[in-house]
Amino acid sequence: MTVKELKQQLDAYPDDMIVVISGYEEGFDDIHIVEEIEACYRATAWYYGAYRNDYPIYLWETGEHINKGSLPEIKVCCLKRKNY
Repeated sequence: MTVKELKQQLDAYPDDMIVVISGYEEGFDDIHIVEEIEACYRATAWYYGAYRNDYPIYLWETGEHINKGSLPEIKVCCLKRKNY
């Protein structure tokens, strides 16, 4: 989803409605940080998330370690919860 697509969807809701993201294991959390990061797409299994930027990335399927610069990175807008 792009920022434009997100804005279009959010336009359907009241301006004062709270926006949340999935919680760490269950429930929902407030968004505390919005920042631009660089990440690579689908570097690992789906259950680790579609985008990663914590190098070296370990691929469980092959036992391979991926170092920064080994995969193409893109800039993404990252919504984060507060770290507790």
